[in-house]
Amino acid sequence: MEIKNKKQIFLVLVPHRDARAALKKLSESLIKSGINNIYNFPFAAPLAALLRPLSTDELKKIACSIREIKGDKKFNHNNFSSVVFPAGDEKMTLYGPRLDLQRQPDYSGCTGKIDSVFPNPVSGIFLEKIPEYKAEKQYLTVQERENEYDSLTDFVLKDKNELSFRPAAIANMYWQPIRQGAMTIYKWKIGKLCWLPNPGKKQFLK
Repeated sequence: MEIKNKKQIFLVLVPHRDARAALKKLSESLIKSGINNIYNFPFAAPLAALLRPLSTDELKKIACSIREIKGDKKFNHNNFSSVVFPAGDEKMTLYGPRLDLQRQPDYSGCTGKIDSVFPNPVSGIFLEKIPEYKAEKQYLTVQERENEYDSLTDFVLKDKNELSFRPAAIANMYWQPIRQGAMTIYKWKIGKLCWLPNPGKKQFLK
């Protein structure tokens, strides 16, 4: 019997396709290394959990805010890291390289739509269920795994510039846990992409 849970909505930053190809390459290598009990993630960086989808105009304003933060600099990824990701009724650990977004975008035009923000976003490559450990032990376990994955990243990607990009987009991502017997699967759909304006361009053309 299939039970569909309520859809969740997230604001995500979608890297340029070349960076996504590098993230896919990294994900495939990690899986081949023997990691199991993980779930795929769509090679995007969650920025915020939403109560309702953002409109085109709201996305454009946030895209402009992110471009103002980055200026003409590329997005880079730092060491492998993780964040807690609220996947339905369960909390998951989302792993991936940390995105160097120096501060939060301006969400002031999205009153009543932002549920929570991810202060240190990562470009997710896979999800893992959080084991039933005590808080301190869980932190150590996650930290050990981050170090292990980071070492493998250095091995797989000889040049971390493969993960750098300047063109990027943001979008609403629709996320739905589906229960199939004793197993849970996760389906997602990324909405229409809203590309960040080119560096130096202060606003979108009408």
